[in-house]
Amino acid sequence: MTLRIALAAALIGLSFVAPAQARDYRLSLHRYELESAAGRSVVLDRIDRTVSRFCRQRGHTLADQIESQRCARETVDEILARIGDDDLLAQAEGRAEPPRLLAAR
Repeated sequence: MTLRIALAAALIGLSFVAPAQARDYRLSLHRYELESAAGRSVVLDRIDRTVSRFCRQRGHTLADQIESQRCARETVDEILARIGDDDLLAQAEGRAEPPRLLAAR
């Protein structure tokens, strides 16, 4: 069974992001990937890459960096809640680093 997560995030109300810049992303995983620590690690890496692309900002100001970090934290939390797997959540909480945000191109 494949679990698909499609979320829309409207970045409305932020002074430096226009309301028209709503974006969404897709993340697919198989339930069997959640059955082992190695599989959950692969899923967490996939989540990190997805969140990194989704939350990066075009600007390079401190405000842009802070917003990117906030977006990453909230998006990861939302994805983990939607997946609803306690072992995945525990493994995510055990990671030392938050998702690394890719530089805007």
